[in-house]
Amino acid sequence: MRSRLRCCLAVSLPLLAAGPAHSETLREALIFAYRSNPSLTAARAGLRATDEGVPIAKAGSRPTLKATADYQEFVVRSANSFSAPSRAANANANLNLPLYQGGRVKNSIRAAFARVESGRANLRMTEADVFTAIVSVYMDVIRDDAIVNLNQRNVTVLQTNLKATRDRFEIGELTRTDVAQSEARLAVAQGQLETAQGQLDTSLENYLRFVGRPAHDLEQPPVLPGLPMSAAEAEAIAVENNPQLSAAKADTRAAHYDVRVAAAARLPTLSAVGSGGYNNYLGTLVGNFPGRVFQQAQTTATVGLSATIPLYQGGLPAAQVRRAQALESQALEQIVFVERRVVADARAAFSRYRATQAVIRSSE
Repeated sequence: MRSRLRCCLAVSLPLLAAGPAHSETLREALIFAYRSNPSLTAARAGLRATDEGVPIAKAGSRPTLKATADYQEFVVRSANSFSAPSRAANANANLNLPLYQGGRVKNSIRAAFARVESGRANLRMTEADVFTAIVSVYMDVIRDDAIVNLNQRNVTVLQTNLKATRDRFEIGELTRTDVAQSEARLAVAQGQLETAQGQLDTSLENYLRFVGRPAHDLEQPPVLPGLPMSAAEAEAIAVENNPQLSAAKADTRAAHYDVRVAAAARLPTLSAVGSGGYNNYLGTLVGNFPGRVFQQAQTTATVGLSATIPLYQGGLPAAQVRRAQALESQALEQIVFVERRVVADARAAFSRYRATQAVIRSSE
């Protein structure tokens, strides 16, 4: 009896834990896609790469320290040398501290921050596109499932109607033409059912593509929040909050700083430098002078300033400045282009929304 009870509990507990099938809501679909959609994860990775541009730019104003070490064997020595070591070990360290670089680093950092802002705006745009697509496929599945159910019921009704028509034909109340018409209506309804089923399969595959898991018992979404009351209000909201427009403005700022970075190539640079060295001949340094003892190891150290003044660079800085200015002009025009498109899309979307509301009221 106890063994039977344990077997019953082992079977029933997983079923109790599973509980009834849970319907999926639009919020749950959006949350799952936000965590796993490949377009979003790729956009986040791209933003992380863009973020690294800031420390890369800042590294240009920080000191650099390099150390080198080598070991040498003098296989063939000069016959005219007064001292001829057999081997040597060397170690050197160099320190460079930038003091003035013509504004190149400062403007590079500003451009990097502007590109980070652009990257964040582009990420928001990708999120908006993905969420819009998810809402669309979510509603497509609900719509197409309802259409399939409607066509299935229509086929059932027409099958019953065809049976009744054939029965009435048998008793002489209807003609063969009536039977043929009932058969034709049923065939058309069956074709419409196959078409609706194919559209539902397409919507289910699109749902799986965007959300990342199959659709299961989708619930009706909540009522839409308050939308703009006029096209002008919708346009103002879109111009202020559209992420693509924000990205275009940030790209323009970055292009403006790029012009200053290119112009800095014409200016002189100044750095503080220091170096230290250590040489050791490992007891092999000997000379041709009897009685003279050579030092087998020596240490050196230097500090100073290093200035670089560009005199002629083959026209490279001028060409880089002109290219940066052209890209800045392109970015400025891109703002105008994106703003016009945002305004047009907002007005068109608001018009479609109002028209759809009118169609719904008429249909009801």
